[in-house]
Amino acid sequence: MRPALHHHQTGSLDSLVRTDSRSSDRKNPVGVAVNDEQAAASGGARRLAGAPVDDDRAGHHVLGHPDAAVAVHAHGRLLVHAGAGTQPGTAVPTDGGFLLSGSWRFASGVKHAQVIHTAGLVTTTGQARICVFGVDQATLIDNWDVLGLRATGSIDYTTDSLFVPEAYTYHATTETPLRGGILYTLGIINLGMICHSAWALGVGRRMLDELLKLIEAGSGRAGGLRENHAFQGEYAMAEAKLRA
Repeated sequence: MRPALHHHQTGSLDSLVRTDSRSSDRKNPVGVAVNDEQAAASGGARRLAGAPVDDDRAGHHVLGHPDAAVAVHAHGRLLVHAGAGTQPGTAVPTDGGFLLSGSWRFASGVKHAQVIHTAGLVTTTGQARICVFGVDQATLIDNWDVLGLRATGSIDYTTDSLFVPEAYTYHATTETPLRGGILYTLGIINLGMICHSAWALGVGRRMLDELLKLIEAGSGRAGGLRENHAFQGEYAMAEAKLRA
């Protein structure tokens, strides 16, 4: 049976996010209530992914050892991870792992996260590997001085010869999960695209909603478009494309 995200879950999450966004800015993490509501709503999504709801290891489906996956999720809350996908650092092989150094930009959500996953090029092979480590092991640079998107906390971060055990790394382009369900065969790039697509759809939804409010207000030049058939047709097409 296909699981559903019940209305009380999605509705309350939307309400929490809207309320929390008023107090969260680039210096403050998303509230605990938002994180906990996401965890409550995640059961249906994990069933769709083919993974047991109580299998915490499925979240990091490509880490080299099951113990590493369990340890990453040991804090007991829904894992929030962040990281920059461009400008890989360097990963110097050493006994049991790699020494990771680098500087990464635009790490959206890193202040709301517990874990960073970031790319480093192995110096001996040129292979790109994703390294997973705690946010507190990186140096966060508070440079997200913007007018909009403040709460995304898209700051920069650095590491300098940070030791990352090999079990906490994986080949960046792998599409072969070691645990979890069929969803994880998409690979990290395609999973990332799901997140980016959700952001784009959210921006589109908000834009159309705000435009509709402006038109319905009936003031100024925008108000004159309310009875404009050409505008109505274009708005309807944009709405249909978004919903499709």
